[in-house]
Amino acid sequence: MGSITRADVKAWAHGAKSTAGNTVSPSRARQAVVLLNLLLNHAYEMELIKRNPLGSLKGLIPKLTERKKIKPLEVDELLKLADECGDYRLMVLLVGLTGVRWAELVELKRSDFDFRDKTISISRSNSEVNGSFHLVATKSGKPRVLPIPELILADLRSLVLATNNEEPVFKSIKGKPLRRSNFARNVFKPALDRAGLKGVRFHDLRHTAVTLLLSSGADIMSLSRVMGHSKPSTTLNIYAHELDSSTETIRTRLDAMVEKSQCDRNATEGG
Repeated sequence: MGSITRADVKAWAHGAKSTAGNTVSPSRARQAVVLLNLLLNHAYEMELIKRNPLGSLKGLIPKLTERKKIKPLEVDELLKLADECGDYRLMVLLVGLTGVRWAELVELKRSDFDFRDKTISISRSNSEVNGSFHLVATKSGKPRVLPIPELILADLRSLVLATNNEEPVFKSIKGKPLRRSNFARNVFKPALDRAGLKGVRFHDLRHTAVTLLLSSGADIMSLSRVMGHSKPSTTLNIYAHELDSSTETIRTRLDAMVEKSQCDRNATEGG
């Protein structure tokens, strides 16, 4: 720690790479610098170093880039895209209706499905680093349970029952583990072109699920659990815009409830 300089940290924060070789996001880099600063402060307080070399964090922390605009699909768009994905139709629908993450999706095994309760247990992820797969915990570190929509229940049951116990349910057409880059290049992007959809990422299927769940009346606590966020505040932060737009759904449902109550009341008085 005593050899760390401010210049070293600045270069590290602005050019950090992940273990997969990808550029670290400004948000993740900011978190790393703040954590390092806390460690250096503690080392100074314990008299392990003479001073914290960072001083002010101004200029050290990368500026946050504008969050990419969320592009949820309409139901008809999701169905069309799924159809264009051919053999992967069911997989795309599952993500678009439940919001399961890619790393969780490719690790799903037969034992994770309960068709009596119509649920899927999410307890692990499969991380791809430098071409190798590694079994890891879920992003939040906690297991969760997802409901299986009726639309895909029968087809999903058939697929799962036809899968050997130790094999992933979703794999390549050659029976190999699914690689995200290969799927995006060979399946997803061509399907988007055929469906006439532009600027859509695979992760937007997760956002689509959030929109549909909100429209169905899901509350923020339930939504947070299904999405696998560690805290409801995370859900609120990411999906603030969608939550704002859901007020129209609330208003419509409230009006419908009042109208039904008035109709029932009039019918009773008239009778």
